[in-house]
Amino acid sequence: MSTSTSTKLATAITIEIKYSDLIKRQPTINIGTIGSVSHGKTTVVRQISGVRTQRYQEEIDSNRTIYLGYGNAKIYICPNTGYTVVQGSDDPIPTHPTTNKELICYRHISFVDCPGHKAYMATMISGTAIMDYALLLIAANQEVPQKQTVEHLAAIKNTPVKDIVILQNKLDLVTKEEAFANLKQIQDFIEGSPAQNATIIPISAQFGSNINYVYSYIMNNMEQPSRNYNLDPIMCIVRSFKNNHPNTSYDKLQGGVVGGSIIQGTFAVGDYVELRPGFVLKNGTKTICYPLLSKIESLYSEKTALDIAVPGGLIGVGLQLDGSFTQGGTLIGQMIGHVGKLPSVYISIKIEYTREGSSNNLHKPKAGEKILVAINSKIQGGVITSREKNIMEIQLDDPVCLDPSTNVVILRKVVDLNQYCISYKGKLTPDCKPHPDVFPTDMPTYQNLIQINQKRFIKIIDDLPKLTYMKPMELDYIGQLSNIKLKDGQVNQTLQLPSINSVKHNRKTIVSNFIDCCRQFDSQVETFLQNANSSMLQFASEINDLVDVEQHLLQFLKKELTNDMSIDTSHQLIIDGSYDKTVITNVVKRYCLQNKKCSNCGSMMTRLGKRNRKDTIYCMNCRSAITVSS
Repeated sequence: MSTSTSTKLATAITIEIKYSDLIKRQPTINIGTIGSVSHGKTTVVRQISGVRTQRYQEEIDSNRTIYLGYGNAKIYICPNTGYTVVQGSDDPIPTHPTTNKELICYRHISFVDCPGHKAYMATMISGTAIMDYALLLIAANQEVPQKQTVEHLAAIKNTPVKDIVILQNKLDLVTKEEAFANLKQIQDFIEGSPAQNATIIPISAQFGSNINYVYSYIMNNMEQPSRNYNLDPIMCIVRSFKNNHPNTSYDKLQGGVVGGSIIQGTFAVGDYVELRPGFVLKNGTKTICYPLLSKIESLYSEKTALDIAVPGGLIGVGLQLDGSFTQGGTLIGQMIGHVGKLPSVYISIKIEYTREGSSNNLHKPKAGEKILVAINSKIQGGVITSREKNIMEIQLDDPVCLDPSTNVVILRKVVDLNQYCISYKGKLTPDCKPHPDVFPTDMPTYQNLIQINQKRFIKIIDDLPKLTYMKPMELDYIGQLSNIKLKDGQVNQTLQLPSINSVKHNRKTIVSNFIDCCRQFDSQVETFLQNANSSMLQFASEINDLVDVEQHLLQFLKKELTNDMSIDTSHQLIIDGSYDKTVITNVVKRYCLQNKKCSNCGSMMTRLGKRNRKDTIYCMNCRSAITVSS
């Protein structure tokens, strides 16, 4: 990008924005969902916002969150009656069921869904930098604490998170006695931790039980964070990509796109920005950084175009920058801000640290030890070059743009666990020196761009009605628990295996009731659905492309028994070879475990269908859709 060195300097302006207009267009509060793998974080976000945060194909196939997911929701309220509705940010404005008047949007929230699996701990750590509040999910059907629960709670220590709410989930899978035993484990676990005074709300995310208490707590207890919109804007990049597909005409080419959450200040269309460290050139032992300079062409919150973007939610930034710089996430971990206003770049850091996490059996760090370092939204390798008392120097694999106030998280390898765990947190020492090879900050063009961005003074006008009946909620655990259908009050969801009728004749095995066995699978599910609620019935009706169980089980038997077989005109199964009834029964059991049992909740009340040409188990109990492992 070239810019004249005689560009006219911009003048300062004051912009007044009504809060009611602001929250119509983008979220202003970030709430993180944290906790161990498969404890229900993504399901809670889906229940509140209607958004499935697992967007990438690898996430959908594995039913596992890998990247930071964002789901936005608006909370609407009738100021006169307190009637409240929560729905996705793109849904139409709801009306009061009696007066038919439009409700007022009172909160616009972005849920930052963090992965719970140990392999994606760095992604979770990066999400804590932008959280205002956190929902800690703990499954009631597992021992407390799980390893990743400890790690996640350690990760949010000394972060901007102002309040933590614990959601005791999956109570539909335990008895009342087990629920209270799990509650006692949670209370013992959080004692002395950042969540010591956290409110505990019992829920069943799959069934939506007590989700209304969650958003009521958000509405009444989680206030709009105080922001300074007039600081120099900074955003940490968590996504970067290009919009141009192969064979796109040259006159339709678009600039690259980066996405992230604004940490401070505001961005506007037309701003000149800098990305640091930018383009990194490694020449032998020398690393040179060339900051990328560009202009903001567009700003988006989900599908809503913005003129000005403030902190809150995932903001997409369209740039006047060649897409080759942004494609494939190449800029993840970099910082974007006004030209000349970003923090310094470092490749060697010196930090003052404290011990964190649960891995207390580690030896003291020593020079030459290879570690992982989580900074901004990226994790990278590093080597400890020296350590004295609580001061550590680290040579990073790649340069980073780092604010001295930002937490640096150190992960060390625990041999017994064969994984990297959070071990230390620290911040730069005052004598830490920036990387010297950052160009071209002294060029005339660069110096001009520092001056031409228009200085904005943002004034947010709180024009929402004051609701006198809104006050911090005090929740009744026992009363809320009674709203959930616990395991000891549920219909049996195990599958009664069909009895195999087989005879051996002329070196063949004939299963005379094969068609009845296949029909029994579906008939048990139909019986279960007779007592199902409306959401289950709707889920069942929306399943397309159901698998023919008779043919599917036939192919499974062929693979397992490694023999030819067929179905005759009487729907009897004819198998080449002599097999005892117990052998066939055991194969059918394996079929059920692989193709009928829900890996999410353990229920056998499922149907088998196709999604993206892959076998998928649709669970009537928890309404999940899980791809069958091949």
